[in-house]
Amino acid sequence: MDAVQALGKAVIDISKIGADTMVFSAHKIYGPKGCGALYTKDQNHGYSICAEEIDDIAITGFGKAIEISESNLDNHIRHLKSLKSRLIDGLLKIDAGLSVIGEQEGSHPAIVCFNFPTRDGDGLVIQYDFEGICVSSGSACSSGAISASHVLLAIGMDPVMASRCVRFSMGLPTTTDEIDQLIETTERILKG
Repeated sequence: MDAVQALGKAVIDISKIGADTMVFSAHKIYGPKGCGALYTKDQNHGYSICAEEIDDIAITGFGKAIEISESNLDNHIRHLKSLKSRLIDGLLKIDAGLSVIGEQEGSHPAIVCFNFPTRDGDGLVIQYDFEGICVSSGSACSSGAISASHVLLAIGMDPVMASRCVRFSMGLPTTTDEIDQLIETTERILKG
């Protein structure tokens, strides 16, 4: 199971998840890039993981990042949920027919996807980029793809509607001022 977005942003109770394996990435919790972890339920699973070199420094850094992340997890989740709520409220107030994709109850505290009914998602990504704001028109695993997000299509969204979506992600360093700037920039893009 891909759990890279959950680490440091959600309580991970492996006993309730039921996954035999989970993968994590250090950079998602501000640890060293290029370092990850694989959890396996059964130590006799038969997988073999090979590396030419083991980067002890990166592994130690990942461990420290986990320690810091876990010690502040409740505050991190509260902060991210607050930013997400502010973003949702602000974007929905723009008179442009925007809608949030998916149920928000129990959703990821730092990721939200919006449908822009009259705008192409890829075009919006370019406009945000010109403003110095990084967003995506699909899932993180399909960044750079030209077609609509396979995730949105899998939940039954019409391909045209799926191509008009933008995904916003927040991190721990994200501030309320940056969220307000994003809302203002969105309004200017849509009305300009």
